[in-house]
Amino acid sequence: MARRHVGAAGFLQHDVLEQIISAGRDQIEVTRSLHQVVTATQAQLQATQLTTTEGGQAHLDTLRDIVKSSEAQIRIATELRESIQHILTDVIGTPLEEVSGHLLRTLGEVVQQQLEELQNLITTALGEADTAQQRAKLQQVRDDTETLQVQVAHEQSERNLTQLELLGAVALERVRELEEGGRTHAAQRAELEQKAESTCQLISSLEQQEEQNLAKLANLEKNELKATERQHVLEARVQQTETELSHHHVSKQQE
Repeated sequence: MARRHVGAAGFLQHDVLEQIISAGRDQIEVTRSLHQVVTATQAQLQATQLTTTEGGQAHLDTLRDIVKSSEAQIRIATELRESIQHILTDVIGTPLEEVSGHLLRTLGEVVQQQLEELQNLITTALGEADTAQQRAKLQQVRDDTETLQVQVAHEQSERNLTQLELLGAVALERVRELEEGGRTHAAQRAELEQKAESTCQLISSLEQQEEQNLAKLANLEKNELKATERQHVLEARVQQTETELSHHHVSKQQE
């Protein structure tokens, strides 16, 4: 709340910078998740190539498509992150009115689209996974991506809420200025009060949405913890199975 003391222009300038920085952070997370999908799928592809039959060619082609699509998304995310860095450099010191609101909306939409495409890639990869360990690893990436999606929605909701609060305050301040200047007309006042009321309704709606986002985020964090525990159990079972197979192989050799 203390940031409001810097004035409306300073506050909005700070908010613009926060939005651009947030989009840059999201690109880093998207790139990290895409690399995890590529790593898991390439490992599966190498293992499958050694044992595949003619009938398994479609499976191999799907795995290759997943890797190819993921690498293309990594290039896009990297280019966008570099563009964001340039935008951030240009925005610092730029008058607020010259910063395009369309640019900020586009950044948010691109991040959401990237996350949706990432989820689609993970879903396809899960359908092609051959082992419990591969599925657990990909499921962990999916859980992380879902958490990031909720966080992005949460951040966007917070920004919208803050901007609406500021607009509401500006509208009420304008009413007071008209009254003090003796220039109040019934139509002007009614229009401004209606705008202020609409803003309050939007704020209430966004607050409800924010509560839902926070609840989803808490639930996803619980699921993420459970998924991590499941992955540890699966890894322990895989290790145990490998140990038993090794002992069995040694026993056979001794016989």
